Amino acid sequence: MQKSSWANSWRVQVLIIFGILGCLGLILVPIFARPGHPAYLTTCKSNIKEIGTGTALYLGDNDDRMPLEDWMDSLLPYTKNRDMMGCPFVSRYGYGLKIGVVGINASKEKDPEHTAMYFETDALGKSVVANLAARSGRHKKGSHVGYLDTHAKFVRLGDPVK
Repeated sequence: MQKSSWANSWRVQVLIIFGILGCLGLILVPIFARPGHPAYLTTCKSNIKEIGTGTALYLGDNDDRMPLEDWMDSLLPYTKNRDMMGCPFVSRYGYGLKIGVVGINASKEKDPEHTAMYFETDALGKSVVANLAARSGRHKKGSHVGYLDTHAKFVRLGDPVK
């Protein structure tokens, strides 16, 4: 009689453990699914950095001239990945090229580490050319900005960007 009581007790304990784990899963899934999570931030920053690296290769083949309005198509032979041109987690977002750098000679820029080139924007998968006021604030009220020297960093919306 005690053996069947032990078997039933063990089953109840396993059910209680599964119930607790299920509740923890329900609590944690929404936390990790929101766009402010560090994994989202890292992926978007990596995309901006890769676009900057593709631009550096493009500049080497084009006499240091920045791409024109069709910058996505111009960079495709260098990046080999159209998927990186948009946010991987929120499909309506993408990246834009700053108006002030379209067609410039990058080698004549005096301050490349402070000259913004690419930024996150609310545009969908097109070669957006806009000013930095079009930056999106989808990541904790800020966005990633890619610079002419190919580094990328997170910038809050209120912070100045050249």
